[in-house]
Amino acid sequence: MQLAPELLAELGPLALEARNAVEGMLAGIHRSTALGTGGEFVQYRAYVPGDDLKHIDWKLLARSGRVYTRVHRTDTEMRCSVLLDSSASMSYRGTKALAPKLLYAQTLAACLAYLARRQGDRAALFVSSGNQHRTCRYGDPATFPRFIEQLEGLQPSGASDLFSAFTEAESFLGHHRGLIVILSDFWDENLPLVPLLRQAAFAKRDCLVFHILDDDELTLPAVGPRRFIDSETGEQITTAPDSIRANYHSQMSAHLDSLRQACLDNGAAYHLTTTSTPYGQALTTALLANH
Repeated sequence: MQLAPELLAELGPLALEARNAVEGMLAGIHRSTALGTGGEFVQYRAYVPGDDLKHIDWKLLARSGRVYTRVHRTDTEMRCSVLLDSSASMSYRGTKALAPKLLYAQTLAACLAYLARRQGDRAALFVSSGNQHRTCRYGDPATFPRFIEQLEGLQPSGASDLFSAFTEAESFLGHHRGLIVILSDFWDENLPLVPLLRQAAFAKRDCLVFHILDDDELTLPAVGPRRFIDSETGEQITTAPDSIRANYHSQMSAHLDSLRQACLDNGAAYHLTTTSTPYGQALTTALLANH
């Protein structure tokens, strides 16, 4: 059973954006990592070019004149824990961005939940910052509205606290096959990313890291004297971007390399994603690279 279009419409733009991004992505790649031909029958799905002809339900074709394929759940359930950074720094939006960083991350989280259900898996959302702690588990269409509601109610605030979210995510995964997805801008210098990745590797979890930044944060495009304010600490500095840009780029490059290497060392997949990147493209790049 898939989510009806009328239900998605009632849920608002976030759910619709997720559906459109996922369906567009799947139409382009014709792949599924969790559904197959063995195990419990899940649903019929309209045939799309690239589907294996042996999965077509020929009796249904004869009766209805429409081409459908049979989709089954594989014997091993996959669970997906989505860890979302809702700290104050996620509020930034530059001129090229599709959305502020938090809304961009929210949309990717909704896409992952929609994709999990489409593949017959379970997903859970874990949000933690200095001022917000939320958990929502999603395993069937009836709970998807609650998942979206939890996402849409978020406001960027405080400092990130992914460690608390990670602890709850591990509890949700339990003994099941598990994927941990982290969505963050990783601006908190105290973020215990390496210990979290090590713990995930020890538990034999697949781990997917979306490093979400605005284009402005990568290029520092401003000219003339500017005052920069840390949205999480309130600390301020006044400087001329032109005079610090070279040093800024050097330190940013080192920061990105450090995060990328930490993921590589612990078997996690790292994907730098800017908020100007279409959602479907971001999903395709990350999921196909780790298929």
